[in-house]
Amino acid sequence: MIRTLKTWARQLMYRPPGVDLGPGALVRRPWTISHPQHVRIGRDSTVGRRVILNALRHDGGRPLAGQIDIGEDVYLGHDCQIHAMQTLRIGRGCVLSDRVYLNDASHGMDPGAGLIMRQPIHSKGPITIEEHSFIGLGAVVLPGVVIGHHSVVGAMSD
Repeated sequence: MIRTLKTWARQLMYRPPGVDLGPGALVRRPWTISHPQHVRIGRDSTVGRRVILNALRHDGGRPLAGQIDIGEDVYLGHDCQIHAMQTLRIGRGCVLSDRVYLNDASHGMDPGAGLIMRQPIHSKGPITIEEHSFIGLGAVVLPGVVIGHHSVVGAMSD
């Protein structure tokens, strides 16, 4: 009976509704997840507190195809932010330290097109982090970057 209650409590506490969450994966509260049906977290992965997972599905009236795909045995530290207007992939066995920021989208910067925040967002390409890579504290990864197998990105890098 107690085991059943613990399992049920774990499901409520660490398994956000709508996210494709593999067995043994957990997401620590509090979390912010937009469009959870477009977020996949693989088996035995752990997501830290106050993480933002933002699968962008529209920009004004323009549809987007944001998808976040986190592999198996991945660790995302506290306060990480992941924003995807395309497919953002994190491979198996990766570790992202606290406060890592991944974003494959950029605001328009055309001086003749008005205010920056009213210009459409665009991307120079998806972000891919290949298997067994480590990204250090506070690192920033921007559009079009591929981080290869077993890579190390130093703390506060961009």
